[in-house]
Amino acid sequence: MGFLEWIFGRRKEETVQEKKDYEELNMDSVGALLSKKFEEKFEPFKKDANKIYQELQSATDNIEKSLNELAEAKFTDQVDPELLQNVTAHRKSFIQKMEFMRKHLKIQMQPDFDSILNYSQSISQTISETNQNTVNDYRFVDRLFEKEGEQVINDFKVIGKLSDDLKNLIKSDKDNLLSIKNMQNDFESVKKEICILHEMEENLEILDEKISNLKSEHEKENEEIKKLESGKDWSDLNELLEKKKRIMDEISKLKSELIQNISKIERPLRKLKNMVDKGSVDIDNEKLLEKYVDSFLGKVIEDKNSEEINSILKTIQKNISEGKIETKDDEVKNILENDVFGNILKKYSALENDQKELEERIDENIGLKRRNEMEDNIKDLEKQMEISNSEIEKIKKQIDKIKGSVDEKKILLEKSIGEVENKKIRLV
Repeated sequence: MGFLEWIFGRRKEETVQEKKDYEELNMDSVGALLSKKFEEKFEPFKKDANKIYQELQSATDNIEKSLNELAEAKFTDQVDPELLQNVTAHRKSFIQKMEFMRKHLKIQMQPDFDSILNYSQSISQTISETNQNTVNDYRFVDRLFEKEGEQVINDFKVIGKLSDDLKNLIKSDKDNLLSIKNMQNDFESVKKEICILHEMEENLEILDEKISNLKSEHEKENEEIKKLESGKDWSDLNELLEKKKRIMDEISKLKSELIQNISKIERPLRKLKNMVDKGSVDIDNEKLLEKYVDSFLGKVIEDKNSEEINSILKTIQKNISEGKIETKDDEVKNILENDVFGNILKKYSALENDQKELEERIDENIGLKRRNEMEDNIKDLEKQMEISNSEIEKIKKQIDKIKGSVDEKKILLEKSIGEVENKKIRLV
C-alpha cells in the first residue's frame, strides 16, 4: 500500500450502498482548496490594508510639512529669554521624536498577511510611545507656537486613527485568515511528513536488500568453508594438528615427570638454602641456588640447562654426604647419577623443536589461511547484518511515530476544512 493511500486511509466499502453524507478530498484538491479559500479572504483584506497604508503615507507626508513649519516658525513678540530658550529646546525634542515616528511609518509593508500584521503592531507601538514621550515637550511648544503645534497634533491624530483602522481591519479578519493559514501550515506539515515517510520506506527497502545480499554472502562463505574442509589442504592440516597434539601430550608427560623428580629434591634444596642464609654452609654456586629455589620447574623448562641443575644437585649431594642435610633415601644421588634432568630436558627440547616446526607448517597451510579469512569475513558480515537490523528497527519506530502524528493532523484537517466548507470532509 502506498503512503498516500495509507495516510488518508481508504475506507472499507460499506456492505450496504448508501448515499455519502461527506465529500472526499485528495491531497492535490486539499492544497488547491485551502489556497483558494485563503485568497478569497485575503484579497479584499489586502486591498483594504493597502488603502490604509497609502493613506498613512499621505498622512506622514502631511506631518512632515507640519513639522517643517514648526521648525521654521519664529516668535517675534517680546518674551522672557529664559522661556524662549526652554520652548526652543522642547520644540527641537518634540520635532525629533515626531520625525522618528514618521520615518518608522515609511517602512515598506509587504503584501502578505504576516507582514501586514507585523507592520500594524510595529507602528501602533511606535505611535503609542511617541504620544507618551511628546506630552511634556508639547506643553512648552504650545505656549509660543500654538498654531504650528496644533497642526502637528492634528496630523498626528489622523495617523493614530489610520493605525487604529488597520488594527481593527486585522482584528475583524485575523481569526478567519489565521484559521485558514494554520490549516495550510498543517497541510504542508503533513506533506513534509509524507515525504519523510517515503524516504524512510526507501531506506528500509535499501536495508532489506542489503541484508538479503549479506545473507547470500554469509551462506556462500559457509559453503566455501565446507568445500575447503573436504579438500586436501584441510586433510593435510588435520594431520599436522594431530601430530602437534601428540607432541603436546608428550611434552605434558615430560612436565609431569619433571614435577615428580623436582618434588624429590625440593625439600633438601630448601634445607640447603636455609643453611646458606644462616651462614652455616658455604657453597660456590650460591647464585645458582638463588635462581632455582623459588621456581625450580619454571627455570628448568625455561633454561633447559642440565649442567646448572646438576651443579646444584652435586652441592646438595655433597652436603648430604657430610651429614649437613638429612634424607631418608638416595633420591638425589640416583637423579644425579642417572642424569634424569638432562635426559628429560633433551627430550623436552627435541619435542619443542618439533612443535615449533609443526606450528610453522600449520601457519603456512593454505587451507587454514583461507578458512581464517572466510571466518573473518563471516564475522564481518554478521556484524553488518546486526547493524542493518538495528537501523531497520530504529527506522520502523520513527515511521510509527510519524504515522501517529499524520493521523492526528489528518483528523484535525478534516474537522477544520469541514467547518470552513460547512460540510463533512473525508481526506482520501
